[in-house]
Amino acid sequence: MELAKIKENLYNLNYPFQVSDETRAIFDKKNNGNGKTSKSLPERKIINRRHVPSVLPLKAFIIVKGGWCEINFPPKREFLKIGSDSFESEIAVPGETDADAVQVVMRYLSGYWYIIETGSKNITKINGIKRRASVLTAGSGCIVEIGSTPIILVTDDHPEYMKNLHDDKTFKLEVGPDTCEFSAERSVLIGSNEACQAITGGDEFAGVVAVYGNRAYAYTPFKNNFQVNGKIAENPLLLNNESVVNIGLRQIKVLLSRDLDPAGSFSLIPESTNSRLALLEINRENEVGNKMVMPAPGTSISIGRDANNYFVIRSSRVSRNHAQLISYKSRVLIVDNSSTNGTFINGDKVAKKMGFPGDIIMFGDSRFLLSFSE
Repeated sequence: MELAKIKENLYNLNYPFQVSDETRAIFDKKNNGNGKTSKSLPERKIINRRHVPSVLPLKAFIIVKGGWCEINFPPKREFLKIGSDSFESEIAVPGETDADAVQVVMRYLSGYWYIIETGSKNITKINGIKRRASVLTAGSGCIVEIGSTPIILVTDDHPEYMKNLHDDKTFKLEVGPDTCEFSAERSVLIGSNEACQAITGGDEFAGVVAVYGNRAYAYTPFKNNFQVNGKIAENPLLLNNESVVNIGLRQIKVLLSRDLDPAGSFSLIPESTNSRLALLEINRENEVGNKMVMPAPGTSISIGRDANNYFVIRSSRVSRNHAQLISYKSRVLIVDNSSTNGTFINGDKVAKKMGFPGDIIMFGDSRFLLSFSE
């Protein structure tokens, strides 16, 4: 492109933009050759936009020598492990003898972190409920307990991620003169640490307010005065509209939307959930869609394009009888039936291999996340 045309295009721009020093030097030399700033270029302006990372940022806090230690991860990390082996896991819980070397995996997919227990024993609590899988949304904080070891997980609240959340079910927290509204898809940490979504005085992390099903509840694993209507929330405690959460002398009022506070209803938050292994379909946009729940442990099933299979995948790149799946309590044996386009686990082509929760499994061009369904 001719220099005159480039200048004309620059003059026609009506928004702030950046011109590199290298580009400016070229224009200077061609225009006047004296190294002075060329008047043919607009003044250099810096665009102050917050960068949107490709992966929802996540950080963790663990207790080290009696105090909270923050752990930050590389910005493009999409897979993390929690377990007893400090060499195998990014977050180590070496004191937990019942935990496997890798007890929990976290996998990022299209705006969400999937928390999945992959260990042989169910010893993981997520926000006070013993469960094998959960999802951490943008702008959320949660408490994961491996045995008796608490781990705080916090995600970024950038608007680009927050716009995916639904706002038809919400709750509000009145903290002093301030009122904050949250989607029911978020879990909210309460405490004095700046990573908390509801900041108070006192302990860095006092407890959490979360939603299970259509009911909101509060919980703390810590030995403190985190109370709901005068009762310590050492187990998940139901919240009703205008419930009061006390943290020592500090008080928080909880306001629930009607869907989270059904009139005249009474239910309990379970201490644990029943779950079965499931294949969660991942579409081309990297979003999790359809769910295929595995049968009882010990069952052998088929998967493929043919309608007679237990699981049917409608894709021309999937063979009619693509593979056999043998389900166990917390894993699946995958046997490829000499398919045309192959079976893969975490990118590796396999003929026969055990799949574990958190693995990405491909049949032809169809991808699935092996997880749990409650």
